[in-house]
Amino acid sequence: MNRVLFWDFDGTLVYCHHLWSNSVLTVLRENGVSAALDDVRPHMASGYPWDLPQSHPELKGEAWWPYLYRKFSEVYRAFGLSPTLSEKLGPRTRELILDPSRYYLYDDTLAVLDEAGKRGWRQILLSNNYPELRQTISRLGLTDYFADFIISGEIGLDKPQPEIFAYAVKVAGQPDQCYMIGDNPHADIEGAVRFGIPAVLVHKDSPSQALYTFETLTELLKIL
Repeated sequence: MNRVLFWDFDGTLVYCHHLWSNSVLTVLRENGVSAALDDVRPHMASGYPWDLPQSHPELKGEAWWPYLYRKFSEVYRAFGLSPTLSEKLGPRTRELILDPSRYYLYDDTLAVLDEAGKRGWRQILLSNNYPELRQTISRLGLTDYFADFIISGEIGLDKPQPEIFAYAVKVAGQPDQCYMIGDNPHADIEGAVRFGIPAVLVHKDSPSQALYTFETLTELLKIL
């Protein structure tokens, strides 16, 4: 039987303390702006490729980051930095976001990935994220747990769009049984359920369409 677990990444397998907002905050402070995380977070709540209403196959690989650089520049200008300087700060922001030392595995991540594999589940990463995510995964020691990787920044498709779930099912070889595991009630859970994939919400006690809701990854083993 072809049994597959589709895993989200950030907030599901790892946590990173508001990485994107904190990266922008670091750059602001490096450039003389006195600000706090709560000042920055409202500016970082939207404006990503996965917020677009439709597929965007042109936003992948190296073409993915210029879209984010424009967003970062808008935020820096909002905090009073000059347009010229703001436009130059994208690569520094990217450097901070890609720093693997700023990602932390949940205490049970490795044990659950290992046990799920031993129980015969193939595991595929399905993440809205930057195109270099494979390198981050490798540095965190996660690569060998996964049969494949589906990363929005590589393919120009994002959750919750049905196209990325259709692509995932095809990559997985039309599994007989599968779950989408994630922490985002909209992108992970609603998107998967709308496509017909049962979903499991983890690390959040939020209203959702999830078939199961678990506080920890370890609890997931009860259904595998």
